[in-house]
Amino acid sequence: MKKMFFLLLAVLLISCCPLNNKKAPMDSIAEDYVKLVLEIGLYDGDVVDAYYGSKEWKPAKESKQEIFPVENLISKTDSLLKKLKDISDESFTEIEKLRYKYLNKQLIAVKTKIQMINGQKFNFNEEARLLYDADVPSFSEEYFSKLISALDKELPGKEDIAERYLK
Repeated sequence: MKKMFFLLLAVLLISCCPLNNKKAPMDSIAEDYVKLVLEIGLYDGDVVDAYYGSKEWKPAKESKQEIFPVENLISKTDSLLKKLKDISDESFTEIEKLRYKYLNKQLIAVKTKIQMINGQKFNFNEEARLLYDADVPSFSEEYFSKLISALDKELPGKEDIAERYLK
């Protein structure tokens, strides 16, 4: 199963910008994001690879509910997404704008992961976009045929291309 490395990046999100009244809401959202991911980690051990932050933020194992609280976790994520959307980023520096966009993408990934833990399926392209903000490239069969032909011409021998490549 794919590991998600939200927390290390969240610590970077929190530490990127100094606290001041204008940007404090984003710091609060980033802190709540870390706590949310730690809570999700109670239900899926692949969500949190490692956490070295404040012990007060980490939920007690005893707080884990018997049934995965999908509605509660989605609600928390949606609330953080709304709070983030309500922040005006017009006066942000370039690094603060990047932090804002990154935090938004991480929250979308968290929401997707909650849905996946709950059993929702996504196709490969959707999963790549929602979890990793990546678009899967699409190539025609002709593209690959040309590559194989080029390899065939370059690799010495008459064996299968894979065998010649390994030599």
